[in-house]
Amino acid sequence: MTTNNKSTNLNRWQATYLATAVVVLPVSPLLFLLGQYTRRKVGLLPDAAGEKTGTAGEGGGTAKLLVIGESTVAGLGARTHKQALTGQFAERLATRGIDGAAGGVGSGFLRIAPVQALVVEGLDEACRQMD
Repeated sequence: MTTNNKSTNLNRWQATYLATAVVVLPVSPLLFLLGQYTRRKVGLLPDAAGEKTGTAGEGGGTAKLLVIGESTVAGLGARTHKQALTGQFAERLATRGIDGAAGGVGSGFLRIAPVQALVVEGLDEACRQMD
């Protein structure tokens, strides 16, 4: 590819980006208001029910899994933590012959200030339960 072709390709991408901005910019206040309305109507979704730690397989303790994250780790959309990301990951490891304990620390909605306390508290709790 020559330098001229690269420059032309870049110009096309820039033009597409600017055209998209011109279309979206006028409706962006409406999109913001719709987002705020949706957040108020939906509220905070509950985490999955059940224990946040457990064992999969024979419980031989050959692997320990600690998952730190947001909504997927908290189990949003799942009935129990066993059906959520951490539980399913531990089950898949167990089917491959890797037994052990799993624990997760997560929240569906986090602000920066309490994150450190949540992680430290969750790590302490998960490590105690996994030992």
